[in-house]
Amino acid sequence: PCLPACLPARPSQLLLVPEAADRNGDEGKMDAETVQLLTKVVAPGVGVLLTNLLFLGPLPAVLHARKQGSLGVLNPDLFPWVVANCIGSTSYGFVRDDLFLVFSNIGGIYLGLLYLLSAYRLTSSPQVAGRLETQTLALALVFGGLDVGALRMTDRAVREAMIVLPTVVVTLCMYASPLTTMMHVVRERDSASINRAFLAMQLANCLMWFTYGLFTDDLAVAVANVCGLALGLAQAALICRYPRAPAALDVLKADGRPAGSP
Repeated sequence: PCLPACLPARPSQLLLVPEAADRNGDEGKMDAETVQLLTKVVAPGVGVLLTNLLFLGPLPAVLHARKQGSLGVLNPDLFPWVVANCIGSTSYGFVRDDLFLVFSNIGGIYLGLLYLLSAYRLTSSPQVAGRLETQTLALALVFGGLDVGALRMTDRAVREAMIVLPTVVVTLCMYASPLTTMMHVVRERDSASINRAFLAMQLANCLMWFTYGLFTDDLAVAVANVCGLALGLAQAALICRYPRAPAALDVLKADGRPAGSP
């Protein structure tokens, strides 16, 4: 005779089916917890490490320039943006109660200031010094005003928006700033002005934070870093197309522009 549809075909399945369901449920719970651990703890933890390595990237070149007493091939356009990006990202981390963002960027404020002040001291070009002054003062004015204004806002979403929108723009400018010498790179067929260490960390850092932004539904972090990844790939393409000239690092110019520039 046929058994009712609600009963299993064999008696042993009365025990096996619930056990399998429980096991599958436990495995699914473990998988979900593993994904949460990887995306919300491990990935941003690695991101903290990579971001700090990113800001340490220019340090050897800056120390070399300080030792030589000249900027040489060092491109100083990056440094005001590093300071502004780190101030904005640290503020955003505090507003969102995201310690991963805070510890990723707070050290970069001091490193960026070291780079910026070193470049300002080493350049003998009034144009380069004036550009650094203008960028630094303008960025300090913008973020100082926004941070003070955000503190007075009672709506958390408004506070976040006031800080994150300009920070995204500044982050993109930071990642794009090495491309300010793109015309020189193409004309001279020499990519020495693009800092390799900073670029390598930029690619790894942007990939990690893009993943973190996706899994935490933080659109600002995801968009800024996918754009940074694209800008980094553009720099990598220039490096592959125009490798660094053998004598590029030995050519030092006192005006603070890349060697070979007019």
